[in-house]
Amino acid sequence: MTDPAAGTALTQRSFTFGRRYPKVIGRIGRFTLPAPMSVLQLGVFVGGVGVLRAVQPVWAHLGALNIAVYLVVPAGLAFAARFARVEGRSPARFLLGMAGLALASRGGYLRGRAVAAARPWQLSGAVFTDPGPSPAAVSGSSRPATESSRPAAQRVAARPSVADLQAALARARSGRPRRAAPSGRVS
Repeated sequence: MTDPAAGTALTQRSFTFGRRYPKVIGRIGRFTLPAPMSVLQLGVFVGGVGVLRAVQPVWAHLGALNIAVYLVVPAGLAFAARFARVEGRSPARFLLGMAGLALASRGGYLRGRAVAAARPWQLSGAVFTDPGPSPAAVSGSSRPATESSRPAAQRVAARPSVADLQAALARARSGRPRRAAPSGRVS
């Protein structure tokens, strides 16, 4: 590829190919493995040999073929571990991710430190509902029900409106006393 402005050749390199594959082990001390193996494959091979050794009284009745079973079964498991994927990751990375999730803080992290989950608190307040028509109005009585004739549970306290609260807040901020509203009468 050439740079048209400078007239020189540009060199482009990509190193992602080498990062796509796991690190492999080809030699342990002076012993060279028959094929390069990842850490997961080597662990599966050694674990397979250990499991076969632990349950040897159950299966080891094959005579000379016992040695072949000791080599072929763990090698087959290690070869299969190369292609095993859970959520697009190798099983070892999947288990590490699950362990990290299990050990993570329930409240998450903030600036690298664990955040405790928020403690619950009790909300206080009141809910007012419209009690509807009074029983006297429903029964056909001509006398209107007064607030004092209703049971205490149905009485609704007079509450200031939003406009009243905003006016009181404005008076408090200005520090001036409230003036009487004009009555509309001319004297």
